[in-house]
Order: sequence, then structure tokens, then C-alpha cells
Amino acid sequence: MRNDDLPAPAGRRNKVLLVALAVVAALAMFVGGYLARPAISDVVAMVTGTSTTETDPAEVPPGGEPTETVTPVADPSASIPNEEPTVSTPNEECGAMSEAQTDRERADALLCEVNASQEPLGSPPPSDPNVTPPPKNIDPPEVILAGEEWFGTYGVNVCSSSAHEYCGDELHVGGVDYNWYQCVELVQRHYQAMGWHEGIFAGVGGAVDIYDKAESLEMERIAYNEVRQIASGDMIVHNSAGYDSADGGAGHVSVVNFVDGNIVHAVEQNANKNGRAVYIVVDNTLVRVDKRDGEIVTRVNTVKGVVHTPKNTANKPYDLKDGFDEEEFARYLALVEKEGV
Repeated sequence: MRNDDLPAPAGRRNKVLLVALAVVAALAMFVGGYLARPAISDVVAMVTGTSTTETDPAEVPPGGEPTETVTPVADPSASIPNEEPTVSTPNEECGAMSEAQTDRERADALLCEVNASQEPLGSPPPSDPNVTPPPKNIDPPEVILAGEEWFGTYGVNVCSSSAHEYCGDELHVGGVDYNWYQCVELVQRHYQAMGWHEGIFAGVGGAVDIYDKAESLEMERIAYNEVRQIASGDMIVHNSAGYDSADGGAGHVSVVNFVDGNIVHAVEQNANKNGRAVYIVVDNTLVRVDKRDGEIVTRVNTVKGVVHTPKNTANKPYDLKDGFDEEEFARYLALVEKEGV
């Protein structure tokens, strides 16, 4: 027989009994404190900003169990008239909560309901129907000539063809959705930026219409063979986008950048690759010469005239010389060769 198999002395048994009683008393105190603590569901409600409302037993369907639903905590400072308070329906994946569940089970079910009611992280905010979303999968246009590079740094961007609504940080003004950045769009955007006209030119379907509709646009027009003055900001309208008036079509328009003698420097869109154009006035006739495929070609018979807005008061018209200056014309041709326009 081992020593630990022998009966314990009476004194020892008494000590063991006292220790057991002390342990039982301590457990009773701990259990009492545990039961008196706030329910885990109440703690969760404080953290998540939700409140729990237990179902009235009278409302429980036969054979069913009381359920607990989660409703948003109302902001006392908010007032929403004529709206009934909403009560969420328990999520089927979370399971119903009941009095028979432990606090841990009830807390897990409650957290499941709260998480199910939240939008996942990274979800975009609700869309505003008044804001046009940026186009998807459409490459933005290239800025061919930045606005600060012309019109005394007050120009607008000259852009390559694109269906994207922005060129740099500038929103298109008119145009067609398969290519916003055509010639008329440039002058409309420039005139709007300068405060000379708001939005699109009413009644203008093609560039050639700008000349025809000048009066209704509250602007003045000058025929191509009566050009004795021209100002920075004026529009030069062509009756054809080609090199012969017989080509017809929508026409073309450019905007005057600056004038040097009788040489008129202009800016255009959806035409030359560098966004620039050069004209010359010869004997009061506005002429344009381009270099195409290594050859000098002229648009003398496609220019319809000049359109000037009286709102352009900051740029006084330049007085142009009469007649033909052979030396100036040679300088003009050299510019066309150099700039490739």
C-alpha cells in the first residue's frame, strides 16, 4: 500500500473542506458579477450605433421563437417628416436570436445582422443623377497646343480627336459625341472662356453657319475680299474644309491669335497637326496657304469671311495695308514652310 492510499487524518480532512467552501463562495461571487454585467448585445449596440428591439411575445407566430431585429439609432437632431421608422428583417444567413441563446451566440447573431446591413468597404457613394459620370474606357485627347501657349496665355487647349469629355481640365463645349474636339468646338470653348458667348452657337450645325448666323449671334461679319481690319479673337470662316469651294460640306473655322503686318496667325482644331494656321491679306483679300505632302496649296477660294464679336473690346482691330507686298508674301511663304501649316 502506498502512502497516498492511507485514510487522511481528520485534521487534514477539515482543512480540505474549508478550502472547498472558500472556492464555492468565490465562484458564487464571480457568477453573480457575471450575470449583473451588461449584455454583450448592449455593448455591441453602443459600439456599432445600433439598438436592439425584442419582439413582443404576442407577435410571435405560432410555433415560432421571439426574434430580435436591428434598427438604426435615430439622430435626435434629424427630422424626417412623413416617414415611417424602418425595421430591418433578420438576415437568413445570420439565424434568429432567442432568449435560449447564450450572450455570445446572441452577440454573434447581432454582429452578423449589423455587418449584413452595411455596404462593403470600397463601395462607391450613390450616384448623383445631376452629375455626368466620366466616360469609361475612352482615352482622353492629346493636348496639341496648350491654352497658355497662345492668345497671350489666355487661350484654351487645342485637342486631338476623342469622345472623352475633358481635354486636360477643360470640358468640351458642344461638338459631336463621337469626336467632341472639332473646329467649331474650339471657338465655342474659347469664346466662353473669354466671356464673349455662353455655350454653343445657336443655329450652327457646321462651321460655315457661323458666318451666315453672325447677326443672330449678335456678331459682325466681313466678307473675305473686304478685309481691311482684323482683331485677335476674330473667327475666320471657310465655306469648305477642303481646298476648293466646290468641296462644300460643313466648312471650317479658326480663331485669330495675333497679327504681324498683313500676316494673320491663327489657331484651329481638327485640322493641322500642330493646331496652328497662317493667313495673309493681299489687296484686302484674306488668303490661306498650306503645305500638304511637300507641296504649297492655297485656300484662297474657300475663305468665306471674318466674324467679329463686339464683346471683344480688349483687342483692338489691326489696320491692314492695301495692295500686295511681295517681300511680306515671301516671308509668309517661309512661315508656311517652317511651321508646316
